[in-house]
Amino acid sequence: MRLKPLVRELVRRGVASRTMVSSLYDGTQSEILDWIAQETVLRDTESALEVLAMGLSEDPRERHCFDVFFGRSTRRRAGERVTFLAGGRGGKTIIRACAPLWNSMEIIVNAYDDGLSTGRLRAHFGILGPSDIRKNHVALLRDDIPSERALATVLDWRVSSREEFGRILRTLASSPDEGAFDVELGKEFRTLTPEVKYWLGHYLSRFLEGCEEDTRNPLDFSDLSLGNCVYVGAYLLLSRDFPFAVRAVEKQILGLENASVHLCSDQMCWLCAVDGSGRLIPTEADLVETKHRSGISAIYLLTDLPDRILPRALRSWDVVHAGLSRCLDEVAIRPALAPDALASLQEAELLVYCPGTFHSSLAPTLLTDGIGESISGGNGVKVFMPNLDNDNESVGFDASDYLSRAHELLCRDPHPRMRSPRFFDYVLCDSARASEALHRLARKLDAEVIARPLRGPDGRSHDGPRSARYLAQLSALQRVDYRLKEGALVSGDPPRLTPALLEPEEELGTCA
Repeated sequence: MRLKPLVRELVRRGVASRTMVSSLYDGTQSEILDWIAQETVLRDTESALEVLAMGLSEDPRERHCFDVFFGRSTRRRAGERVTFLAGGRGGKTIIRACAPLWNSMEIIVNAYDDGLSTGRLRAHFGILGPSDIRKNHVALLRDDIPSERALATVLDWRVSSREEFGRILRTLASSPDEGAFDVELGKEFRTLTPEVKYWLGHYLSRFLEGCEEDTRNPLDFSDLSLGNCVYVGAYLLLSRDFPFAVRAVEKQILGLENASVHLCSDQMCWLCAVDGSGRLIPTEADLVETKHRSGISAIYLLTDLPDRILPRALRSWDVVHAGLSRCLDEVAIRPALAPDALASLQEAELLVYCPGTFHSSLAPTLLTDGIGESISGGNGVKVFMPNLDNDNESVGFDASDYLSRAHELLCRDPHPRMRSPRFFDYVLCDSARASEALHRLARKLDAEVIARPLRGPDGRSHDGPRSARYLAQLSALQRVDYRLKEGALVSGDPPRLTPALLEPEEELGTCA
């Protein structure tokens, strides 16, 4: 293994001085380790190698060479725990790419979706919306494993009618020899294990029974997500305990060992909003699907749909903004933070605010009672990732607007111990979106902007592997920084480490 490429990697990771590279060529292990100890800012071999290992590719040969050469393992460290505050699909590429890098991954979502078929399920069964839970579970399934790829297809499958739903149930109950696997999802069902097929059929059968219990209000099956029906069936079967139902699906169907999805709260809530012109946006579906050119003034969580709570005089879309806001302030709630979400926030070594449809995904989660205190009190590194592009509910937003809104919502947490809250350490932003306003706001919040090219090949979503690599490096550098500040490595008052060279200089935007 050549010394020069390794040293160049150390430079790219902000560990070594760039001026040292040109004079270094081949070297032995001891020479490399001596050079790291003498010339890098870390003055600590293991810390330097930890950051260096984050930059290795997934090629097993490269990692094996690294392990043998330095006598260490680049596998994930036991106990590392990353938590994502996510929506539906906005953070999918990031979460999927991060899965191999941590021993424990936890995703916190809200379940206030009420659009289209999900809204019909919520109204019929009196349940929280399972859509974002399903989307994040699917994101944790690997495309390169046939059984997991097949399961993802099954969970995302949309049924067109009650008759099709019945055929799928009969297929699950059949064996391949009976010839029933030639219908919908037959190919996928052949790939699944008997245990997974059993639990799918078990929960879907309970879902169908639940539909038949209310004959006066038949459920419209058109465009129902099969995965959503699985969660509802588990909910009905397991004492209507939604968090318990999610855990059961993770264990019995998904087989997740080191990853899980938590509800921010299991309290029944409905999301509504007021736009910039004072008009009521009565549902989450209206918030997401309609372009709001005047912007979103505020969002609220209610115990029921607005037309069942608000006084009749305020149900019009053309109401006086002040009157509507006062009324909503009086009836809005802050649901309690779920125990699993609380533990995840407190114990995470890395907390990531994922991109997504901000006002319907991340923002409602930040309205949970106690979440601001839990985030501020956590010891892990906190990274905010603004959207690459604006959507219907964030027309005209700058990257700084996402950060500002998130900070504002977190500061509403009424707990008295939040005197000097720290919600963000870094803002990992695409170079093209890193405005001067974002830099100013980040400095005000004692956070650092890391501006890097993050747009993926499709031009719409984040580059997953690149984003995951940056997050891993920020987490590693923060741990090293903490050790430096504790005086474990050097004496005196060392400067704060900054990952200013996470990628070659020619590929970067500037970082203030």
